[in-house]
Amino acid sequence: MSVAQMVRIVLPQMVSRGKGVIINMSSVAGSRSSPFYALYSATKAFVRIFSEAVCAEYFPQGVTIQTVSPMFVSTNMINNAQTGLLVKDADEFAREALDTLGLSSHVSGCLRHAVQSFLLPFVLPKWFLHSRWGVKLLDAGDKSKLFPFVNARTN
Repeated sequence: MSVAQMVRIVLPQMVSRGKGVIINMSSVAGSRSSPFYALYSATKAFVRIFSEAVCAEYFPQGVTIQTVSPMFVSTNMINNAQTGLLVKDADEFAREALDTLGLSSHVSGCLRHAVQSFLLPFVLPKWFLHSRWGVKLLDAGDKSKLFPFVNARTN
């Protein structure tokens, strides 16, 4: 709800000025469902869809709304994971994401995440994620072996 509330607060001033930019943070998780992350994926999908709809409504009045949907960024959410091929440094990501402003209403934030987002359905297809094998893999007691930056799930 905070995304909708903030847009509601700042939008009137932008419309009265005839210009403005709103950047909403989503996640690639909002583009595909994943077992054990249903609520997170659903809220990120809301951010993307809400932003696209409001952008279409207010673009003629000079307001741009861009959604940034990254993959893994080294933040507290993933235990400040070590950066590397799959994990981007937060400051570096923020700089690169700002460079995408105005390119499209929905971006990954950086080239590395755009490539990963493109390849993800081929490497880890939804049919596999939703199969009993995929669910078993994601529900493994110690996810740190598969995703070293994700806390092990506690039951």
